[in-house]
Amino acid sequence: MYVRGGLNPRRLSRGSWRLFLVAIVLSLAVYLIHDRLGFQALEVPALPVATIGIVVSVFLGFVSASAYARWWEARTVWGEIINASRSWANSCLTLTDPVAGAEGAPDEVALLARRHLAWVNALCFQLRPMPTPAGTEETGAAVPGSRDRYLSFLSEQEADTLAGKANPAVHILRLQGEALRRMRRAGQLDDYRLVELVRALSGLYDCQGKCERIRNTPFPEQFTYFGRLFTWMLIVLLPFAFVDAFVRLADNYPVMSVVARDYIYALVPFNTLISWVFFLLQRVSESCSDPFDGKPTDVPIAALTRLIEIDLLQMLGEDAPKPCQPVEGALY
Repeated sequence: MYVRGGLNPRRLSRGSWRLFLVAIVLSLAVYLIHDRLGFQALEVPALPVATIGIVVSVFLGFVSASAYARWWEARTVWGEIINASRSWANSCLTLTDPVAGAEGAPDEVALLARRHLAWVNALCFQLRPMPTPAGTEETGAAVPGSRDRYLSFLSEQEADTLAGKANPAVHILRLQGEALRRMRRAGQLDDYRLVELVRALSGLYDCQGKCERIRNTPFPEQFTYFGRLFTWMLIVLLPFAFVDAFVRLADNYPVMSVVARDYIYALVPFNTLISWVFFLLQRVSESCSDPFDGKPTDVPIAALTRLIEIDLLQMLGEDAPKPCQPVEGALY
């Protein structure tokens, strides 16, 4: 996700240089063939092209709205995960009664919180298995949303139980349920508190299911395909329509004839600018369509995972890592 100041002209032009090249070369070719060689057949009526432009604008607006709805749903679900994580840690610390055990035995309450951090990191890893810039100075097991990171919050025995599992995050929550059952038998939970914590686990399953629905249901390919096709169709037709517009200006207003004829080369910058606007509209809609792919425009689930780690570890009184920082203007 781009942060404030993350988008700048250099970054925008970096992804648009092919468009600039095509638009400028095409505009110059149309100008030279029409104005210098006198090939009048290049004049395409401006009205049909303008109609196509309106249709493309409406279509790209619809695609952008649909893509942003997916992006915002993904961000909303991760907002729910953040809130549920804080509530889970607070409930574990508040609703459970300490029980004296052997010296050096792990605290079951702390294990519930740490196991939850394993689940958050495992979910992040499953949604975005490809490595992405972490925005931290840490490497290896300290990188949020990595396989090593979620295994670091589990015991060796628990990590072994996840070996070969297709969906480790689901089984981590199952380990949480087994831990709650042990705590109930040990007298650390009564039935009411057990039900409350199990209900919280069910909410986490719901959040994971929502994320997996977005991740496993691709954005309709026809939207992306026709968005590109219509955009480039318009970009190709624009310079021909500009020629017609300048010629009509000269024919209808004789006083402007000299100006129109001499300044017909202005179609090069105007065509390039308008083509770039439509190109950016299409790119923006496409960039939001799959919010868990790890692009700079996607939901920063690694940074959100690190935020949850900081909150829960500080609740436990442990040292917390530093927040993720933007990498080239984007959080991942």
